[in-house]
Amino acid sequence: MASRILSLPRNVAVDTMAYLHESARIDTTAGGCHVARVSVVHGAHGAYRQVQPKTRALDATRSRGRPAKAFNTYSEARLLVHQVAHLAATGETPAAGFDVSHLCANGACCNPLHLVIESHESNMDRQRCLGTVVGTVACAHSECAIAHPFEKLVCAHTPPCIVRTVV
Repeated sequence: MASRILSLPRNVAVDTMAYLHESARIDTTAGGCHVARVSVVHGAHGAYRQVQPKTRALDATRSRGRPAKAFNTYSEARLLVHQVAHLAATGETPAAGFDVSHLCANGACCNPLHLVIESHESNMDRQRCLGTVVGTVACAHSECAIAHPFEKLVCAHTPPCIVRTVV
């Protein structure tokens, strides 16, 4: 999928993300993930959210002289929305063998703060990462009956995963 995103100009990625925000097509979860309400395509390895890139057309006109819509469809294939979001925010595209990876382990997330470019192997390894383990543990003191909260980072990735696993 990296080859498709390479042909997309950054200004079109910015326009596409602006369109999604302006049309209220992005929802924010409690964990800070931005999930775009766009078409979902089911592939061999799961579900992928795809978006048709858009570009502003200020001086375009439709037939019979009427003004055109604010956005015209860009002549590119459908792209993964998290890749478009990362390109719009940073201007970087993944090279061959690299992916736009989710630090939050939410494949539907398009929050640029949750995205990073890394090798395909690291991207796949993040899917099994526990991130920060949180829970409670019984007190070691015999007179104390309180379950004390604990939090332990078990992620070895750089940058670390922002996943929180409750035990």
